[in-house]
Amino acid sequence: MRGLRLFWVVIKQSGFKSFSLAYLAIVLFTAFVVQLAEPGIVTYFDGLWFCWEVATTVGLGDFTCVTLVGRLATLFMSIWSLVAIALITGVIVDYINEQRKARMNKSLAEFMDKLERLPELSPDDLAEISERVRSYRP
Repeated sequence: MRGLRLFWVVIKQSGFKSFSLAYLAIVLFTAFVVQLAEPGIVTYFDGLWFCWEVATTVGLGDFTCVTLVGRLATLFMSIWSLVAIALITGVIVDYINEQRKARMNKSLAEFMDKLERLPELSPDDLAEISERVRSYRP
């Protein structure tokens, strides 16, 4: 659950939430435009499928654009999709880095807590601290 909260914080900080909503609107609008402009795309679902093909760069070839409006909509959709994929990658990398930082801070806090209680520690605890210190040296 903590990981999901951290992921949500990363999404908010990166502005990906607003971008995702805008991207969804673009997909829905592009599907509508393509459905209206293209003779081979007769249903809205076909327009959405076409947008999925463009966004994922799969390009199965079952639908193609032949009109100028359809091609411009496809170009616009493909550029936005490339940006979306890049942003998703960045958000995931930020999330992983934040998780690493949180684990490191927790480990450091535990280590500092043990150092503060140094006189109270058993020989086994002292040996563990010594091993951890040696493991951080290059």
